[in-house]
Amino acid sequence: MVKDKDGSFLCPAGFPVPAGTTEWVLEKGDKGDTGEKGDDGTLSVRQRRSVTFLFVLPVLIAVVSLFGLIHYAHELSNEQKALVQVQIQSHRTGQLVERKLCATLNQLASLRPPPGNPATNPSRAYDQQLHFTLSQLHSDVGC
Repeated sequence: MVKDKDGSFLCPAGFPVPAGTTEWVLEKGDKGDTGEKGDDGTLSVRQRRSVTFLFVLPVLIAVVSLFGLIHYAHELSNEQKALVQVQIQSHRTGQLVERKLCATLNQLASLRPPPGNPATNPSRAYDQQLHFTLSQLHSDVGC
């Protein structure tokens, strides 16, 4: 048992107990008066709508966000596909330009300058130097 400041004993609930009590005997007391009847636990229409709205709102936000992400991913995929198509077209254009350039360089390299002494005819020296330069360009480009 616990003692209070006055030295009297207290029960576990904190009430004074007469001296000499060694065991606790709980007896059923008299029945109390009936209290007022409480609410039946139902919510008003406005409260039900508010609770429903508070549950539905996060679900709607999640669904809209999910559709937004799906749309964004789809648009990003379309942009990547378009970029790949541009790269493929650019590669094809580069190959076409390379073929045309090589064909032109092949024709220029196959032309031979007229024979002659470059010391006596300076235009022959120019033609021979031009032919040599075009042959170098032909091999540098890889044709």
